[in-house]
Amino acid sequence: MNLKEKILKVRDSYDPAWRASADVLKEMGEILNTFNLEGILELGPGLSSVLFYEYVYWIPGAKYVAIDHVGEYATKHIKTMESIGVDASNILVKDIDERDGFYTLSDSDKENVKNQLGGKADLFFIDGPVEPSARCCDRALDFLFPLAHPESIWVVDDTNRDEESKLLRLIEQHFHNMSYMELEIPDSTFSNRKSTLLIPMEYT
Repeated sequence: MNLKEKILKVRDSYDPAWRASADVLKEMGEILNTFNLEGILELGPGLSSVLFYEYVYWIPGAKYVAIDHVGEYATKHIKTMESIGVDASNILVKDIDERDGFYTLSDSDKENVKNQLGGKADLFFIDGPVEPSARCCDRALDFLFPLAHPESIWVVDDTNRDEESKLLRLIEQHFHNMSYMELEIPDSTFSNRKSTLLIPMEYT
């Protein structure tokens, strides 16, 4: 089964309002084909996971880690990945902290993610669980920044929403010595949705 067949096989398992759009998948395919990415971290895995699993299958040494929240969605996602022959054991499933809306990650969870990535991530794909609160945004970046380096590539979904848009600004502020090309990826199916890609200018 080739990549296109895998995507078509599992696409309908995901709600069209939530799954990665064809526009995002196309852009991610370009990123994966262009850059040498050794570590990929995804928050809120879904249809995009098919691309990442395919990438690490073919690229020696590449690593992919995903974090999802407990419940029906996470269980369904793991079964969906297994239906196309993927070992989904690298998906870390955690509760959502009701105080701020972010994952309940222990210190050992964070160390485990770091070790699985080999220390750092070259690509971050953020599609959850940013809630409409500043605290959730801050918690997310407190977790992500130690895993990042200035040349990391960032993809943030749903940047039409305030908190996701705030994430972009905070990433750029944190790596203030790095200039980024910011590319908006509109959703051709849902006109009110968009994703945004941050690529360090040295790659362009």
